Amino acid sequence: MSAVRYRHASLLLGVAMCLTRVESTRAQSVLLQIKPHVGDTLHLRLDQQTELTGTRGRGTSASVTTVTTTMRVFSRAIVERSAPMATYVRAVTDSVRLTTNDERGQNLEQVAREALEGRAMTLRIAPDGTVSLDSTAGASRDVAEAVSMMPAAFPRGPVEVGYSWSRDMPLPGGGRVAPGGGSANAWLHTKFRLDSLSRRGTIAYISMRGEMNPDPDGTQSQAVGPVLEHGSVSGTMLVDRTRGWLTESQFTIVVHSTVRVPGSDDTVMRFETRVTQKMKTVEKRP
Repeated sequence: MSAVRYRHASLLLGVAMCLTRVESTRAQSVLLQIKPHVGDTLHLRLDQQTELTGTRGRGTSASVTTVTTTMRVFSRAIVERSAPMATYVRAVTDSVRLTTNDERGQNLEQVAREALEGRAMTLRIAPDGTVSLDSTAGASRDVAEAVSMMPAAFPRGPVEVGYSWSRDMPLPGGGRVAPGGGSANAWLHTKFRLDSLSRRGTIAYISMRGEMNPDPDGTQSQAVGPVLEHGSVSGTMLVDRTRGWLTESQFTIVVHSTVRVPGSDDTVMRFETRVTQKMKTVEKRP
């Protein structure tokens, strides 16, 4: 009988130890940071597909046009120096490939190559993911504006699996998310979540979902260009905590907007812009 009780007590002790280990793993706190090592060169591949669907009119008389554009960009991030509050990275675009089914845009690839290939700019990246240009040299006005609006992506302190946090950021002009080149004042509210960690805690898996909404204080009713109605963004990110870098990400952005057409019976055109973007750190290209 005593042997049975001993085995029973040993079994309970083993279960308790397992539960303790599970609870310890669940409660593991990690610091999410972008802080690559000085001297590293990170090779990046970006694949993006944009589907722009425009609808004019309503019902059976509606006219629908869809334009699809794909882009592949290979670039390098050269880690030049590091300070306590930021890492300075030289970003160089090596090659751009762009295709489209829009007959009016068949020369876009050549334009994109001339505008982007060989261009370099220095980025100042804070540990929490805040990005800014160290110098505007080599960057277009659109790039400078977009980078200046990138908020901190990560919490400043350690977090546990299951922890969620939110970020708000102003969206750049409507011409970046919808056709027409006008200004659509809006905000993106995004919620991030640390979903899980790899076995050794070196890889952090993060998901995010966000909504785009017009700025209620904006003057969109008088806008000539595209006016944002609503939009959404969803995606995942993998942070290599050993490397201190975002090694993989995937995002889908869907934007609904309208454009007023002066002097036409169909005074409004409606657009849906769907952008699918994948970024990955790859081995050096041959």
